[in-house]
Amino acid sequence: TAKPMKSVKLVDGTIAASEHERQLRWQEHLVHIFNGRIVNDVSELSSQSLTPICDHSFHPKPSDTHKAIDALTHCATGPDEIPAALLQAGGSAMAVKVHDLEASVIA
Repeated sequence: TAKPMKSVKLVDGTIAASEHERQLRWQEHLVHIFNGRIVNDVSELSSQSLTPICDHSFHPKPSDTHKAIDALTHCATGPDEIPAALLQAGGSAMAVKVHDLEASVIA
């Protein structure tokens, strides 16, 4: 069953009328957020050196994960469709599980 298209506001304030407009608006938004650029062919990226993801210094502690979950305030769900209230209701046990998940992705 297809999910109904969620409303996405375009730069001019109107609502996206199609899935294509919705995707283009997300692309514009992410380019802006990450200070990136749109490429039509990945070969354009071949001259750029990329830092492997394993060369980062992001190693949150379980308490950091717990604080981050407690700080969630948005009512909308993310792509995982898990509401913030559900994560918060899980308390320390949920924070430990989320931290374990983070650690497995980062490792």
